[in-house]
Amino acid sequence: PVTQRWSAFSENTPVMGGWVVQYDAFRDWLWFGLHDEDRINFYDFKNSRWRGLPCAEGQVRSLAVWRDRLFTIVGRHLYTTDDKMERGWKAFACGGYCASIVSNKDLQRPYLFLTGRRWYESHNGGFRWKDITPPPHLVTGRFKAHLGAQGRRYAFQGGLLNGTLVTAAPGQSFEKRPLPASDIRVLITDPQDDRQVWIGTWGQGVFYSPDTGKTWKDLKLQGVEVRYLVRFQDALYAGSSNLVFNKGLYRQKITPKTRPRQPSTRSVRPSRPAL
Repeated sequence: PVTQRWSAFSENTPVMGGWVVQYDAFRDWLWFGLHDEDRINFYDFKNSRWRGLPCAEGQVRSLAVWRDRLFTIVGRHLYTTDDKMERGWKAFACGGYCASIVSNKDLQRPYLFLTGRRWYESHNGGFRWKDITPPPHLVTGRFKAHLGAQGRRYAFQGGLLNGTLVTAAPGQSFEKRPLPASDIRVLITDPQDDRQVWIGTWGQGVFYSPDTGKTWKDLKLQGVEVRYLVRFQDALYAGSSNLVFNKGLYRQKITPKTRPRQPSTRSVRPSRPAL
């Protein structure tokens, strides 16, 4: 278990019950999505202070930052700001309800992935959207979205009895993957190889897949409600908080993935036959 002590991030943190956090590298801000409020707070690292941005009232379910634009799902709707955040919010009609939105970090190849009743992608920072909703036999319900560093898309939902995971490489169709446990709460990928996946569940354990979810390895930690997973250096961290299951921060060292040995290209001189 981790024995490091933690300190408060800010002495003057505003009163808030938060759900999502997103770092804004373009402005060096840390966005903090609130629950049942009419504002989104952010911490300005340059000036070392908290500030707030008015928004639609309701629970902030998802945040995504791409360059100078902020995307947020409040309640069931997607909103976005202009580049200077001075003209208020613009709503996007996403075919019913929106559930989750993620963005990449590549400023040369912008990409946004949105899930909900309909699924959409954008290659120009959210100015135009394309409907990429999979067939009904693959997905039904509210899926959370994840985008790997190399562009592979993941979407998942968890429940007590059933869970679903689908994935697709850039430009390809979604495929369903088997799950080792039903109640998925969080999914992350390796920053250097987004085929490697970790999932955290509600009391059913943490699992690892080296091949986009085709096969899984049980990393244990059963009996813990895993709300967050973070890969940092050579370790995996799992955060938990619940009134029933164990609470705390857990750490497990990651064994580097062994790369297959490449065949030798060195020429071998044939042996001389015995006389």
